[in-house]
Formats: sequence, structure tokens, C-alpha cells
Amino acid sequence: MYVTTGQALLKVIDASQVWAQFNVASNVAGQLKKGTPITISFNQVEGKTLQSSVHLVEPVYEEGENFAQVRALLPAKGNPVLIGQVITGKAAYSTGSAIWVPKDAVLDLGGQSVAFLKMDGVFKPIGVRVGQKTDGQLEIVSGLKVSDVIAANAQFLVDSESFIRVADTSR
Repeated sequence: MYVTTGQALLKVIDASQVWAQFNVASNVAGQLKKGTPITISFNQVEGKTLQSSVHLVEPVYEEGENFAQVRALLPAKGNPVLIGQVITGKAAYSTGSAIWVPKDAVLDLGGQSVAFLKMDGVFKPIGVRVGQKTDGQLEIVSGLKVSDVIAANAQFLVDSESFIRVADTSR
């Protein structure tokens, strides 16, 4: 190996405090604030978790990306932290009052999402607007009311060659 003028041979860092950096869906990033608790698990060390909190939600998005970056601080002493290691973070946050349905109850048609609403004893497709997604559940922003009865699995009501015509939602 040859060394050229101006080439960095080594980099000195302070490893007493390291960042955990997470990519978070942009529709969730707005719910995370500085101080939001995060449980961090290490993919290479099974069963080991650390508690931290959101230190920074990046205020800008990279061009073409659909996620924001969130940072948490980790003390490096006595922890299984390896620089560059893959980690997973789980944060609990409040979404306020919302309608949540199983992921399978909504059919994504590409440009539109549909749920099958029971009307007059028959399930009819209606357009819904989906918000946040978490643990197999979808937040329904509009299109359904709390009292509505919908099919638990929208896929079972669709033939593979069907064209879905969304029902009139004026109820």
C-alpha cells in the first residue's frame, strides 16, 4: 500500500457516545419528537435491548427517499454497540383518536385503497384513505365510520381478473 500526500491514514473518534440512526417512514416521522422513548435491539446479539430516546429528527429528506432519519444517543460503555452494526428500534407514540383496521381488510389498487363495507347485507367496495401502518394494522383517515362493518380480508372478495368499481360513498 502506498500513501499519497493528503491521504487520511486514520480517523480518531470519541466512542464514548455513539448515535443510533434509523430510517423512519415519512408519515410516521411527524409523530416522533425529541425525547420519544425508543427500545433498541441489536440484530447480532439476540435478546439484548437498550432504552434510549429520540435525540434528533432530521429536518430534511434526501431527494427521492420516502423516509426520514431519526437519531438516538447510545452510551458505548458496557453495551454491545459496534459501529456500523444493524439495529432495530421501536418507538411508542400517540396517534390520537383514529379508526384502525387489520391490514388484510384493505385492498391497495395502486392509486386507491378499498375496503369492503357491508351495506344491505352485501359487501360493497368503498374508497378509503390510509394513514399510518403499524404491526399489521392500518389507520383509516377517511372513508369509514366507527360503526361500519367491513370484511376482515378484502382479498377473498376479489376475483383475480375482476375490475373493482368503487361504490358511491354518500351514506
